[in-house]
Amino acid sequence: MADQSMRRKINRNTALAVPLVLFGLIGYVTYVVVDGLCVDYLLKPALELELTRRPRTATVILVLYFVLLLLWLTPYVRIIQVIHSNPGYIPKAKRPAFGGNQVGGDAQSFSRSCAPQQVGENLQEETRPNGSVGYDGLKSHEDIDRNAILNGQEAPPPGLDYFYTKDAFVCDYRGLPIFCTQCWNWKFDRTHHCSEVGRCVRRMDHFCPWVGGIVSETNMKFFLQLLFYGAFLNAYILIVFAYFLKERQDKTDTVDTHWAVACGLAGIFFFFASGMFGSTIQMLRHNLTTVENLTKSSKIHYVAVFLHNQRLTTSGETPHVFNYQTITYPLVSETTSHSKGPSPNLRTFAILETDPGANLWDLGPTANLQSIFGYTIWDWLLPYRYSPCCSHDPARSEFQFGPKFEELKKAYGILPPGKNRCRHSRNRSTQVEHSNTSNNKTTDSYEMGVLADEMRRKSTDDRTKKKERRDLRRRSYSDQV
Repeated sequence: MADQSMRRKINRNTALAVPLVLFGLIGYVTYVVVDGLCVDYLLKPALELELTRRPRTATVILVLYFVLLLLWLTPYVRIIQVIHSNPGYIPKAKRPAFGGNQVGGDAQSFSRSCAPQQVGENLQEETRPNGSVGYDGLKSHEDIDRNAILNGQEAPPPGLDYFYTKDAFVCDYRGLPIFCTQCWNWKFDRTHHCSEVGRCVRRMDHFCPWVGGIVSETNMKFFLQLLFYGAFLNAYILIVFAYFLKERQDKTDTVDTHWAVACGLAGIFFFFASGMFGSTIQMLRHNLTTVENLTKSSKIHYVAVFLHNQRLTTSGETPHVFNYQTITYPLVSETTSHSKGPSPNLRTFAILETDPGANLWDLGPTANLQSIFGYTIWDWLLPYRYSPCCSHDPARSEFQFGPKFEELKKAYGILPPGKNRCRHSRNRSTQVEHSNTSNNKTTDSYEMGVLADEMRRKSTDDRTKKKERRDLRRRSYSDQV
C-alpha cells in the first residue's frame, strides 16, 4: 500500500509538471517564431545580413501560426478542464468490516478486483462453463463471497438494480456484474481500474502525463483533436523553419541556433502527435480502447442477456439445443431482505460466453468514429460537446452493442423482443439426439413459419386499412348528398 500511494503521489506531481513544461516549450517556440524569425529576420533584418524587408511574408507566417496555435490550445484547455471536473471516475465506496453482509442486514458497497487474486487455502476450486478451472467462494475480507451471495447467505452489495434493469450487461461466468475490490464498488461495462490514480474509470483508454490525467470516454474526443491540431501545428513550424534555415545558410552562410532548436522540437512532436493520432484512430475504428486493444485477440466476455420471458429450447421447432446458464434477479438474498415490501418483478438472464477476441461493441468504422466525435462536422472539429458514447442508455445497455452481439444471441437461440416465442420442451433429452439433418430441416420450417406469420399480419393490416378508407369515402359521399 505504501508503494502504491507513493507511485500515485509521483503520478500526480508528474501530471502537474508535464503540462507546465509543455506550455513552456510552446512559449519558447512562439518567441522564436515572432521575435527571432518574423521581427529580426523578415521585418528588421540586420544590416550585415544584407536582406530586404518582407512584411507580407511575416504577416502570413504569424497569422497561420496563431490560428493553428489557437486550434491546438482550445482542446488542450478543454481536456484539462474535463480531467479536473468530470474524469469519468466510478464512485469509490467504503470497505465494509470483515464478514460481509448478512441477509437482512445493512447492505455495503463491494467491488471485484481487476487484478488477479492470489489463490489461498480458503478458495474453492470450480470448473467454469468453458472448461477452465476457476476459484470461487472467497472467505477473505479482500473480496466478496460470490457463492454466499448467489445462495442467499449474504446480502448482495447495493447497486445491482442498475445492471439487471438493463437488457444486457457484462458479467462474470456466474452472472454477477464485474467487481473491483480496489474501489470497493461494482464496475460498469468497459470500466477499468487505473492503478496510476487508484480509481475505476469508465471506458478508460490510458493515463497520459502530457494532459495531466486519465484519457477516458469524457475526454477522448478532445484528446484526438489535441493530437490532430498538434500534428498540423508542428508540421507547419517544421516546414517554416526548415525553409528559412536553408535560405539563411545559402544567403549568409550562418545558422541560427534557436531556429534549429525550434525546428528539432517541432519535428519530434510532429512524429509523436501524428503517430499517436494514427494508432488511436485505428483502434477507434474497431471501437477499442488502448486497454482493450492489449487483449483484443484473446479476451472472452460473459454477457447477461434478458430473456424477455421466453423459453427458447423447444421440441421440434427451434433449430438447435442451447446450452447456457441463467440467473434471476433480484437474487434470493435481495428478496429476503425486502420480504416485508411488495414482491419484486423477477428478470431472468441468460449467461452467454463469447468467442475469444469477439468485439461486442464494434458498430462499423463510421459508426464507431461517430460515437466518439459526433454526427456533424462541427462536432468533429470543435471541442465543446461530449462524445455521444457518454450518454448511456438506462434501459438497453451501458454501450451500444454491435453485430457480434446479435450473432451471439442468434447462436444461443435468443430471439429479439416481439418475435414468436416457442413453447418449452417437454423432453429436452430427445433434442440432444437430433442429427444435423433434422436440425437443418427444423431451421427451414421455423423460419418459414415466422415468415408466414409476418405475411398474415401484413395482409390483415392491409385489409383493415382498405376497409377504413372505404368507410371514409362512404361517409364523405353521404355528407355531400
